Amino acid sequence: MKGQFAHNQLLIAPIVTELRRQGATVFCEHAIGPRGRGGSVDVLVIHNGCSIVFEAERSPDRVPRDVEKAARLGSVLLVIIAPNAEVAKAVQRKLDRLRASERSPRLLICCLTLGVALQRLRNGSLLKSPFNDAETSGHLTKKTTHEALV
Repeated sequence: MKGQFAHNQLLIAPIVTELRRQGATVFCEHAIGPRGRGGSVDVLVIHNGCSIVFEAERSPDRVPRDVEKAARLGSVLLVIIAPNAEVAKAVQRKLDRLRASERSPRLLICCLTLGVALQRLRNGSLLKSPFNDAETSGHLTKKTTHEALV
């Protein structure tokens, strides 16, 4: 993986371990575009026929690029993993400021701390519907996103 120790071992590795334990197909540092010229995502997961992207961020600076990459992959969910609540709040503020034109209507986005993400993976709520239903519904609303992640 391309990131540094904190990024790879502390934020990404526990997520990858839990996803694999649950039987998901997991690709680390998955390249986007021909020869990876479109960058890469930290983790691409294929679960129940859906594409889910996990990106670890220690600041909100790269969030617009994360959203763009997940949309280019046709993912239904982008999970941004933050090391703490302060960073998670900053990422959420950045997401709130993104213009509608910068977001795909089919892409759900959430920012969670590592602990909350692991808890939701372990209890199954992060990989359950409505994400699987996203492929058939055509679009998802903010209400659907909130209900799915609570």
